[in-house]
Amino acid sequence: MLPIAQAILMVAYPVLILLALSRFEPRGVALVVLAVLGLRFLWLRIRSAPRSHGAGPPAALVLPIALVGSVVLATAVWNDPIGLLAAPVLVNLALLVSFGFSLRGEPIVEKLARLQVDRMSPAEVGYCRRVTWIWCGFFVLNGAVALSLALRRDLEAWAFYTGFLAYVLMGALFTVEYVYRHVRFRRYFGAVTDPFLRPLFPPRFAHEVERVDASGGTVRRRVQLEVPTGLACWPGHFPGQPILPGVVQVDWVLREIEGWRGKRIRPSAIVGLKFKRAVLPGETLVLELEAAESGFEANEIAFSYRGSDAIVSQGRICYADPVSMDSSPVESSSSGAVGQTRARRATAWPEPALVLPYAAPMVWLRSIEWHDGRETACVVAVSDLGVFCDPDGGVGAI
Repeated sequence: MLPIAQAILMVAYPVLILLALSRFEPRGVALVVLAVLGLRFLWLRIRSAPRSHGAGPPAALVLPIALVGSVVLATAVWNDPIGLLAAPVLVNLALLVSFGFSLRGEPIVEKLARLQVDRMSPAEVGYCRRVTWIWCGFFVLNGAVALSLALRRDLEAWAFYTGFLAYVLMGALFTVEYVYRHVRFRRYFGAVTDPFLRPLFPPRFAHEVERVDASGGTVRRRVQLEVPTGLACWPGHFPGQPILPGVVQVDWVLREIEGWRGKRIRPSAIVGLKFKRAVLPGETLVLELEAAESGFEANEIAFSYRGSDAIVSQGRICYADPVSMDSSPVESSSSGAVGQTRARRATAWPEPALVLPYAAPMVWLRSIEWHDGRETACVVAVSDLGVFCDPDGGVGAI
């Protein structure tokens, strides 16, 4: 209850000071504030004594009390309310110092983010640093306005800004940053706002391209990409231990080939496909594409993903005649007709989601129709592959 009471007093401080100064002299109000600060310091000492072995409370907690106490003491000595009005300025100064000094190492925003997620991408780390700078700017402007109103001794305007408008601005900045963060990274980890933001900004499926080296012309191409931490496949592959699926890696290769050639291709085979190690969220990879000697006329392109240490996966894409990007998707024949001519067994097969080591949206089998020693026939719904749809609404054969 005591932390809650302290938070309420901190928020209500400007209003309480305004009411107190309208009835009592500044010196009397200052003495009451000094008494409250003294009780706060005493409580910190008592609380920290069993853990600090007599060393006293941490300096980070004592310093704000000392700063506010010094200016309030000036009010008690000279009977001038400026010391009481300067308290919000010192709070902003303390926050500015804390956020600013953290930029020398791990920023405060990054520390808070790592309390919620296990792994952060380089883009997220850079984003946290920029947000820390933004908050530093906010504390400078907010403290400057509070100082200006305090020097003018305009009690009503000072109380309105420091006790209401400053919190509104702070909440607006936090809300805008919070929403933009989900627009940018699409990362969800069970927060209460996830059910509202996920439909508006669904998780991504595609990779994020950082740099493209097209100096190889029609023969070679290098793409530096980042594996987003907000991919749609993470919750299902695998639950609690996300690993980039091989099918996703191959799909990214096909997307890059189509962007390189400007045409949609129809893959006919994947040769020499090897996955040498797991790819985790937030990694930076280099995708290397190399066509046969005849360039764009070739029907085979070798690819490899290279991490910071070595190749993580590789293979060769063989494809049939290409089609232009604006043509209609090619309908493929269904193999389900084979299953229709076979007598279905009466065995009640379990639901695939109950036996596969995956979770949504990486469970694509609706049901098992039949099974024998050589074959298994399952029902697959294209609607379950919604996160894998291309801009035309189709799903790649891979």
